[in-house]
Amino acid sequence: MRFPLTIHMETDMSDFTDADIVVRGTSRGVRESRNERGQIVGHSVQLVKRNAKNGIEVLQVRLPEGADPANYADGKPVELVADISSYEGTMYYRATREILHAKPVDSRTAEPARKPSTATALS
Repeated sequence: MRFPLTIHMETDMSDFTDADIVVRGTSRGVRESRNERGQIVGHSVQLVKRNAKNGIEVLQVRLPEGADPANYADGKPVELVADISSYEGTMYYRATREILHAKPVDSRTAEPARKPSTATALS
């Protein structure tokens, strides 16, 4: 008795190659993407980071639309939520949103929190 061979897959192959990750690294400059008319259509940042084997990797990450390229100056720490995909053995990173941290406050210029005086507390 012969049974017909049927293969049923629940998932698409793209499920194995697409994921959202948080990419952290040090910026090594911003590049502009231009169309054939010379108009800027997007920006990408090169990030330098350490991999699991303690080697150095350079990742090219496309910035989300509307991101300010000035936030990614050379040498700044960068943190982005990125969509990762693979095509013909090459990994592509496209940032879906920025993770902007508040600027650190200089301790010399910051005023200490004021405590309420006893005169106003007793009133």
